[in-house]
Amino acid sequence: MVKAHKPIFWLIVVAVFSFLVIKANFTFLQIFFFLKKNPTLIFLTVTSCIAYLSWGSQRHLTRAKHTMDFQVSFSDSEVMRKAAKTFHVKLCKMTSAEIVALAVERKPTKEHDRVVQILNAWERVAVALKHDVYDEEMLYDIYGTLLLKLCSTLNPFIQQRQSANAKVFVNLKWLYLRWKVRREQEFLRLGAGG
Repeated sequence: MVKAHKPIFWLIVVAVFSFLVIKANFTFLQIFFFLKKNPTLIFLTVTSCIAYLSWGSQRHLTRAKHTMDFQVSFSDSEVMRKAAKTFHVKLCKMTSAEIVALAVERKPTKEHDRVVQILNAWERVAVALKHDVYDEEMLYDIYGTLLLKLCSTLNPFIQQRQSANAKVFVNLKWLYLRWKVRREQEFLRLGAGG
């Protein structure tokens, strides 16, 4: 179910459940007279529903704005541009052994620093997605291919770092596996439909 429709769905579920509970205990005539004596209850119910729906809509808009802010800052960042260039020009051509060597070298090189910068940026994105700060659909549509290529290429680096500290890049790994499964399911659907 699309996240934007969840508030409406739950509102309907609660309304139907409440109606069934009330109907099981009272007749329509008793309910009518109760509402006639307490008309404020109707207005409170309607305004509560509107507030709930507005809250859900506002939450979605806030996530979308945060996502767009991230996209702008990510694409405008000179550090990320350099890191992306290093990734595409140098790191994609390295072997797994060379990438592992980057993770264990005592004196960090420019490539090492760029790998750490870009992985840390995506670790923060993964944390934000876990906490529902960014809109995952938007990020997946914009950066899905990039993140999958980035993580599959730099997986030896990530594994080497995790061998020393298991908590390093856990959220990034979670996001990578989540998007990888999603991409594979999309390919399966395309293959079955074509």
